[in-house]
Amino acid sequence: MENDTALLNIQAHSLYQLCEKLPDCRLPQGIRHRYASILTIAFAGILSGACSYLEIGEWAQSLTVAQLKKLGVRRQGYKYLAPSESTLRRTLQRTNPKQLDQILGAWVSANLPEKYKALACDGKWLKGSNSKGRTIKLMAALTHDSAVVVSQTSVPDGTHGFQYEVQLSVGR
Repeated sequence: MENDTALLNIQAHSLYQLCEKLPDCRLPQGIRHRYASILTIAFAGILSGACSYLEIGEWAQSLTVAQLKKLGVRRQGYKYLAPSESTLRRTLQRTNPKQLDQILGAWVSANLPEKYKALACDGKWLKGSNSKGRTIKLMAALTHDSAVVVSQTSVPDGTHGFQYEVQLSVGR
């Protein structure tokens, strides 16, 4: 995977500052990496084309020292070390998805170029998901050209997604 640095050179700091607002979900012992920098690296990796935890981890390991500094990574001894795939995976799995969605949706909304401001809404049934015997339905608002998801919400059973489209669009 190529090391796409477009985000790193333009808006990494603003993303890091938003991620700092999220409460750290990890236990205090054994923490090596800042919570905000793990989230920033994961999101930047996804925006650069990573589609799995392994790809995000590989992308993180390919970053230069200058890029790691921009993403808020602390120096450990005389080196800047990117978080490993397992650290990224465990942290993302423990993070509150609603809080993360709000922070990242706000950042994407604020940092998208004006030409991407038109939104489309799309509903999905999550195949294989089973929450209390019911399949989970999601409604997402995404940009037309880049297909970046700006906001997403679950839709209760027995309702249609139309009322949620308006909330997603207005919530931007």
